[in-house]
Amino acid sequence: EVIEAACNWRDGLLIEPEVATSQRARQNAHYSASGGVWEPLFVIDPTDPNRNVAAALSLDQFYTFVDAARTFLVEPSIECFFSKPAKPVCKSEIVAAMDARGTDLLAISFEIPDMVEDIVYPQLYKMRQSVIGLLDENDFTVLGSAIGIHSANKTTDNVMLLIELVSGDLPALRKHVGPPAYMRSHAERFKSKFVNNDAFSNVYIENGQYMVDIHRRYTSAKHLLESELHSCALGKQMREHIRAGYGVFEGKEIADTFDLEFLNGYFTNKIGVK
Repeated sequence: EVIEAACNWRDGLLIEPEVATSQRARQNAHYSASGGVWEPLFVIDPTDPNRNVAAALSLDQFYTFVDAARTFLVEPSIECFFSKPAKPVCKSEIVAAMDARGTDLLAISFEIPDMVEDIVYPQLYKMRQSVIGLLDENDFTVLGSAIGIHSANKTTDNVMLLIELVSGDLPALRKHVGPPAYMRSHAERFKSKFVNNDAFSNVYIENGQYMVDIHRRYTSAKHLLESELHSCALGKQMREHIRAGYGVFEGKEIADTFDLEFLNGYFTNKIGVK
């Protein structure tokens, strides 16, 4: 019954114990407990109605299960319940995969103490969305991302946020779009702002709108993250650990520094689902 029902699940699903839960508790659980982070599945803890025991589940993992349930009903097999053994992978294979893709990879890394998953993952999902937003605001196109947590020692874990970009470098020139030419008051303010400004061009009109070619503040995605990561929504605990120190890695130094199985998993999982 669970497998059949899962075939039609949609994110935002609420599963609660037989003990009745108040509407207020549902609202608190859905929207407040995670600090405003959208969670695709909310399974209420029988002992704490404001705790989601499925908080570590991502949206993609949720729908991967839905897809697997559909596949199982079409072709039932015991193999569906066991993952295939990961093939050993070497650094040269990872580097070759990076080169073949023709994209740029960045990785943010920092250490955290060993923490409960339903606390750390919602904050990391929130951080990922905020970092992607920062990159997008600065014209860097994100193709994909992944979060990995690996044990550093008995009490500490290493967090890695992997981000794949169309390009990690942009030209110094950025076209800044102003108001439509018919908006007189806005046009005057826009023109006065760039009088005697150190720009690549004077203010001009293109397709009925004012434009000016200005200097891009950040031409490197790595430099952007090194300088502005603190401005992102990181979550209270993640912010404290990042403040203690973090690194931004790019390209082949990622293969030199991070878990190869994690990187290989990102590359192979991007192929798709059956």
